[in-house]
Amino acid sequence: MAKVMLKIPEEHAERIEKFLSEKGYKAEEALPLLVEYGLGCLDPLEMKRLNDEKELEHIKIGTDYSILRFEAYQYFMDNKAMTMQLRLMLADNRRLKEKLREEGLGQMPECEWDEWGEDEIKAFYDRYVFARRE
Repeated sequence: MAKVMLKIPEEHAERIEKFLSEKGYKAEEALPLLVEYGLGCLDPLEMKRLNDEKELEHIKIGTDYSILRFEAYQYFMDNKAMTMQLRLMLADNRRLKEKLREEGLGQMPECEWDEWGEDEIKAFYDRYVFARRE
């Protein structure tokens, strides 16, 4: 892709920016498209090719977006499942650490979650199980 600098009268620049903002585009993104489509208008076959190309690009973007949404949903459901087991896992962890201390098999390092109480667990439940955002 080549970079082109172009001088146009200020009133044309303002009209172009207004037009693009009304259509929901930013000038940096849309100006190359305007030039590309403008040049393509000279040849109807080229215009059709550009339209087809852009349509395929939109379909690909839509497909990629759908895949990302599905993957995000899967991660959310994994988090939800782990959160639902959190109380049990924390209790097991505490019990196993206590058993190791009793048996004298070494001093276990303290972990961040060793001090977690109901408030921390409830925050995870609100966020991942009940999907309440704060």
